[in-house]
Amino acid sequence: PARFEAITQDITKRKVAEGELIASREALAHRSRQVEQLNVELEGRAIEAEASARAKDAFLRNMSHELRT
Repeated sequence: PARFEAITQDITKRKVAEGELIASREALAHRSRQVEQLNVELEGRAIEAEASARAKDAFLRNMSHELRT
């Protein structure tokens, strides 16, 4: 007579954890893309603010010069 032995293991918890890990990675990738987009917008606004500050400084220099003359 042939004898067979079987080992069974419930992998439900492992599969649930793997699913959660995949979902977390996808959420992280999405947030990473959002952060990249916000950084691009922030860089643009910083450039605009610097240009505005330079224009204000130039205006004030000119006005100061005009008031002195």
